[in-house]
Amino acid sequence: MEEVLDIYQRPYDEKNPWVCFDESCKQLVKETREVIPPEPGQLEHYDYQ
Repeated sequence: MEEVLDIYQRPYDEKNPWVCFDESCKQLVKETREVIPPEPGQLEHYDYQ
């Protein structure tokens, strides 16, 4: 925890900014299964879970 607090006390550097994961709005997920392309005439489906 001390190391994290030290990072926040560093001066801001435009060339090398630090962003805490709690401050970023990214959902860090990847595909867990191989994506199967639809057959001709079928609609593409996407699994959101």
